[in-house]
Amino acid sequence: MSLHQFQCYRILLLFVTLSILTMNLSAQVVTKYESPKDIYIKTKIVDQSRKVRIYIPKEYTNSRVSYPVIYILDGQRSELEAFVLASSNFMMNFNTMPPSILVFVPQLHRGYELNPPIIGKKSNEIGGADDFIDFLKSTMTYISKNYRVAPFRTIIGHSLGGSLATYGLTKYPDLFSAYLIISPNFNFFEGFYVKAVKKSYKRQYRLA
Repeated sequence: MSLHQFQCYRILLLFVTLSILTMNLSAQVVTKYESPKDIYIKTKIVDQSRKVRIYIPKEYTNSRVSYPVIYILDGQRSELEAFVLASSNFMMNFNTMPPSILVFVPQLHRGYELNPPIIGKKSNEIGGADDFIDFLKSTMTYISKNYRVAPFRTIIGHSLGGSLATYGLTKYPDLFSAYLIISPNFNFFEGFYVKAVKKSYKRQYRLA
């Protein structure tokens, strides 16, 4: 085994250990969330409504508090849903995370929805990022109208979801208050995302 392979193995082993530890610890504490509620919201991407899953804190019903909202991309992945729930329960039980509303947003066509158009062009495989962000805006409007929400929104995206979150950060910087971008796929069209981030940074800080 080469040194590089050994280092990769150690990182993978550490990640698996931490994941199992988090889920085991969270199983020992009381869950902080009600059973999920599935809602259906109209979208431009396909001519149908699409499902979004919402978890609210158990304390929500008997309080008047407004809650921050966390939007999680790739919500169709049950293992991701379980991990986010376990992590949130764990942190809330130890007061390292404020009670929050969780919104899991499934992808119907990952490649299309999570990639931006190339030079203004779309195809059947990529280019639907702006349409999907419009759907996220519709989802946010629904959540704001039907729940007590604080003016703080977070988006979590992994891989292509992380790429979509990066695109949103550069093109719609005020859409979310915080961005948790995990292992984004930046191998897209001649450094598109790297250039977009640099351009956004220069614009924000007015650099030459």
